Amino acid sequence: MSENVQRTERPKKEKHRLGCLHVFGVVLLAVLVAIGLAAFWVKHNVYADRLEPTHLNEEEERVLEAKMARLEETKTGGLQPEPYSEAGAKREIDITEKELNGLIARNPEWADRIAIDLADDLVSLTVLIPMDEEIPIVGGTTARIRTGIALRYEDGRPVVIIKGVSIGGIPLPSAWIGDIKNRDLVSEFGGEGGFWNQFAKGVDDMEVTEGRLRLKLKE
Repeated sequence: MSENVQRTERPKKEKHRLGCLHVFGVVLLAVLVAIGLAAFWVKHNVYADRLEPTHLNEEEERVLEAKMARLEETKTGGLQPEPYSEAGAKREIDITEKELNGLIARNPEWADRIAIDLADDLVSLTVLIPMDEEIPIVGGTTARIRTGIALRYEDGRPVVIIKGVSIGGIPLPSAWIGDIKNRDLVSEFGGEGGFWNQFAKGVDDMEVTEGRLRLKLKE
């Protein structure tokens, strides 16, 4: 009788031992995955690689130069005295996402640190910021900072809304950025004589679509 009891108890002990090993294996795998993800996050966001500068082809360069010439009123033959006139002046800025990034790429200090994305009613900005050497842990590294700004024109005025700011892929709380997240800056801070009030007064239309920004100014 006692021999039969012992025989039935042994498989239970072995099963219990296998259960512990299984749990330990799952925990170990989870820890390894967590370490791998953490390492990827640090490499991608804290030790962020430089951004790839945007390069325009010859045709795109010619189009951009023509737009810049109209904005800068560039003339050949040096500076010539002439009476001021707004007759025939172009009051609209129409620029593509690639042209914007191409302009950024012309500046060696910004070329691989700033990138702009244009989507419907949204401007997204990615900036790589070198961290001061004296900052603990992350000193001497490069942090990836992203922000999204909603831009549109409705009810006869521009709308500018900060959608958020993230550092290393982690969105910052609204309180950390002055509680301006998801608030219309023109409506909230457009008091008489303030910057946003003056900005709104000078804009006749504004539109952001996929890959393009158009801004029309008032007289």
